[in-house]
Amino acid sequence: MEIHNVSFAYTKQQPFIDKLSGSIRLGKITSIVGPNGSGKSTVLSLLARQLQVQQGYATLYKKKMDSYSLKDWAKQLAIVYQENDVAHDLTIKSLVKYGRFPYQSRFGSWKKEDEQAVEEALVMTGLDAMANKSLLELSGGERQRVWLALSLAQQTPILLLDEPTTYLDLYHQFELLDLIERLKNEQGKTIIMVIHDLNQALQYSDDLWVMKEGVLVAAGNVQEVLTTSLVEDVFCVRARIDKGSELTKPLLIPTGKL
Repeated sequence: MEIHNVSFAYTKQQPFIDKLSGSIRLGKITSIVGPNGSGKSTVLSLLARQLQVQQGYATLYKKKMDSYSLKDWAKQLAIVYQENDVAHDLTIKSLVKYGRFPYQSRFGSWKKEDEQAVEEALVMTGLDAMANKSLLELSGGERQRVWLALSLAQQTPILLLDEPTTYLDLYHQFELLDLIERLKNEQGKTIIMVIHDLNQALQYSDDLWVMKEGVLVAAGNVQEVLTTSLVEDVFCVRARIDKGSELTKPLLIPTGKL
């Protein structure tokens, strides 16, 4: 996936995303980090084609993204936003079934592979035992897992996640991140996620994009990009990094604001 000089503005004033260029390695986890308002979620929406690129272009498999039909695009990429609206009287399974929409023909019937994809998505997200529950009965964290299950039922090679751990307690944050890592390792999925926790980005990402004021200021291998000087420059926070050992991953330790 390649992005070439992409710009985007919400108004006719100054571009919010300005001449962004970069590449996403397929089959890897790329995290997008940056201060509030730096353009992280906007970049994610541009990659998902939820927002329209105004200048420049982006490609997937060397083919311009906007040349894919919407149905074909939905077979390539799924996105899970931080907040989602839906009729709350639906059951979990009813909502997850919508993930199979790209595979339905106009007069087609529900197939065995559709049911299997839904069941697998429910199991992977730990929702199989409560599949017939109404969305009204769920906590915010449970609802987030339902939307993830919907995207997994879509069976796309690329998955975009906008702050996926926001509504989860600490245990379920790591449970979800472990699942994301398994999706990469076992299914070869490409994961692109916006995340606030720099340590979670450091421990679960292969690559890192760092945004500041609509500009991609650093990109590359997460351990090479995430330095104490970058944390100071972008987040205005002092920090030190514990490099870990053979058994532990690196750890970023904030020590105070500048």
